[in-house]
Amino acid sequence: IEWLHGVRAQDTEKPWFVYYSTGATHAPHHVAKEWADKYQGQFDDGWDAYRQKTLERQKSLGIVPEDTELTPRPEAYPAWDGLSDVEKRLYARQMEVFAGYSENADWNVGRLLDEIEQMGEMDDTLVIYIWGDNGASMEGTLTGSFNETTFFNGLVLDADEQIALIDKYGGIGELGGVHTAPHFAAAWAHANNTPFQWGKQMASHLGGTRDPMVISWPSRIAPDDTLRSQFTHCIDVVPTVLDVAGIPAPTVVDGIEQEPLDGVSFAHTFDDAAGEERHTVQYFEMYGSRAIYKDGWWACTKLDKLPWDFSPPTLARFGPGSDWNPDDDVWELYYLPDDFSQAHNLADENPEKVAELVELFWSEAERNNVLPMLGGFAAFFGIMPPMPTKTRYTY
Repeated sequence: IEWLHGVRAQDTEKPWFVYYSTGATHAPHHVAKEWADKYQGQFDDGWDAYRQKTLERQKSLGIVPEDTELTPRPEAYPAWDGLSDVEKRLYARQMEVFAGYSENADWNVGRLLDEIEQMGEMDDTLVIYIWGDNGASMEGTLTGSFNETTFFNGLVLDADEQIALIDKYGGIGELGGVHTAPHFAAAWAHANNTPFQWGKQMASHLGGTRDPMVISWPSRIAPDDTLRSQFTHCIDVVPTVLDVAGIPAPTVVDGIEQEPLDGVSFAHTFDDAAGEERHTVQYFEMYGSRAIYKDGWWACTKLDKLPWDFSPPTLARFGPGSDWNPDDDVWELYYLPDDFSQAHNLADENPEKVAELVELFWSEAERNNVLPMLGGFAAFFGIMPPMPTKTRYTY
């Protein structure tokens, strides 16, 4: 807000661009206690009930098709009804903190938009609001954490151990405060990705890749209630901004020839909710899990490991010298126009379509420098260049 007023103080006509990326809701989940307390008791019935209620709200709001099915909870996540009272108490508070953190971030976005309105510039401001940079994060492991550095150091604490430590710093009500660095249990992440499967670090399923986007441009776009369902990827945002601003994508910068942008503008959907889909092919890959989209079809495969498991034994299974062969992975197939949540795997019924899309994935992977395919962090496999040894510098 201060920066915007600074721009206007120096030049009343100069166009401006803001990329506003909040820390929320990435872990650690920090928020003032009063924000988390607003949600006290609202998650006591757990993640299974939360998924059901979320899908019902999505349907009533028209966000998802009426026939959308809720995908099953993976066996890796425990059922809420089977948890102890201590676990339920801890996990419910984790979600209260996350919800307060989320609302606080949204409230601050509102402060920014209100200020633009008061400056008299909202009508001519294009707002592209994307909530999230991937699916909700499952890195909190099965138990979540009162301090996520325990996870980074390979230490997974059960609920009783966490409660004992939390009690030393003011009790469960202080989760999210200055003496904690919390993350929620992975099952909450999965629930926050309703109705999809999986979450962050999984490029194979929509739970790891799909985020909501809202567009506002009062002087140019007439608001309506029709969702735009054309396939759109984050790489389409820059071409869209350039398109509406009338700025060609640069082919040369400082004498260096640029690679062409792969994304396409979706500005034509501003006025035409039924406009043609122009982004028809897109690959996805992360730590070996991968997918390919083409004309409504989605083929994908994931590794036989939990998304948050980067232990040395697991990494060894998928790195150079291991027995893992990406060509042996089993692919799934979904047709998104008829199956919004990826609830029905059609691979067995359509082997030729699977083969076609797998071949397309590998060609896109090669074109986009995805290869060699690795199942974990490259640094663990010794393929990173050696760190510099210079330790003395003269200025």
